[in-house]
Amino acid sequence: MCPQTTPSTTNAASFVSAKLPNAMSRDQLGFCTSVVRNLKRNKKAHPFLEPVDPIKLNIPHYHTIVKQPMDLGTVEQKLANNGYADVEAFCADVRQIFQNCYLFNGRESPYSAMAAALEKAFENQIKRLPAAPADTSQHPPGSARRVSTGPSTGHSYAGIAMPPPAGSRQSAATFGRSLGPTSSHLEQPEAATGGPKAASAQKKPSSFRYTGSAAAGSASSDRRLTFCSSVLHELSKKTHAGYSHPFMQPVDHVALAIPDYPQIIKRPMDLSTIRRKHDAGEYASYAEFEDDIKLMFNNCFTYNKPGDPVYVMGKQLEQVFFTRWKDLPPPPVKTKNASPAKPASSKTASST
Repeated sequence: MCPQTTPSTTNAASFVSAKLPNAMSRDQLGFCTSVVRNLKRNKKAHPFLEPVDPIKLNIPHYHTIVKQPMDLGTVEQKLANNGYADVEAFCADVRQIFQNCYLFNGRESPYSAMAAALEKAFENQIKRLPAAPADTSQHPPGSARRVSTGPSTGHSYAGIAMPPPAGSRQSAATFGRSLGPTSSHLEQPEAATGGPKAASAQKKPSSFRYTGSAAAGSASSDRRLTFCSSVLHELSKKTHAGYSHPFMQPVDHVALAIPDYPQIIKRPMDLSTIRRKHDAGEYASYAEFEDDIKLMFNNCFTYNKPGDPVYVMGKQLEQVFFTRWKDLPPPPVKTKNASPAKPASSKTASST
C-alpha cells in the first residue's frame, strides 16, 4: 500500500511530455489504472472526473485557493503516458483531488461528503497494490525485505480479483452475471487482446490430490483430473501475474465500492475457489472444472465492458487457458474383454 505522502507538485498541464522510463512495474501500472477507472464509475465521482472549470462554474477565485488542481481524468491520462515516477506520486495526486475539495468547499459541504466517500473507496482499493519487484542489487542474499502487505492471493502481490485484484465495477475479474448452466466444452475464443493485479505470495500445494469420489475413477479419469491441476498451476504462474490478479480471489464488493456486484453476479467464481474445490475433490470430472473456469471468464466479460482493463486481462488469461487446455488427455479407449468360449452343446443324434 502506498504510504501517505505530501501532495504532488506535478503540473497537470505539462505531464504528457514528461514520460518517465520504468516509472512503475507493469503490474502496478495496470492496477493503478484499474483503480482510477473504478473510482470514475463510483456514483460519488461526478464532480471529480474532469478539471474544475472556474468560468463555467462561476467560481473565479478557485485557482486563488487551490494551487494544485487535480482530477481523475488527469490522473488516468498521466498513467497512460507513464507520467508517474512511482506509486507514491500516483497516490499523492489522487489524494490531492480530495484535499482540494475539502480546502475549497469546507468539510461540511455535500461535495466534501462525496469526496470523503470516494477517498474511502480509494484507500480500500490501494491496500491491494501489487508489491514492487525485489531489488536484489540492494539486498544481498539472505537479507529479508518486507514488502507491502495485503490479502494473500497467490503471487508476489499485496493484494484483484484487485482487484484482484480481481482485480471495478472494478477491475476485478470475476465480475459478471451468472449465465446459467454452462456446457462442458468451451468455445475457442478470438485472439486475445493486450492488456494490463495478482496477489501476495501464497504457499501453493506441491501437488493436487483428490480425496472425493472422483479419485476412485479410472486411470484415464485420474489423468484428466490431474491435468486440471496443471492447468490451475499454469494460470497461477507469476509470468501471468500482470493479467491474472483480478481472478485470484473472490471479489470484495464492499472494499471495491461496487455495491451492484452481488446484484449482477449470482454465481461468482475465482481461481482460489476453484483451487479449494480441486483440493477437496469436489470436481467429479474434468468437465466440472472446465465449467467453473468458463463461469469465471463469463462473469468478467459480462460485468466489464470491452476495452476495460479487467475485460482485456480476462481475454489474456482466457487465451492462456485455451492454449493449455488443448493438451487435455484423450478419453480412454474402451476395450471389450473377449468372453470365454462356450463349450459346444452335445446333442444326441437321433436315428431315422
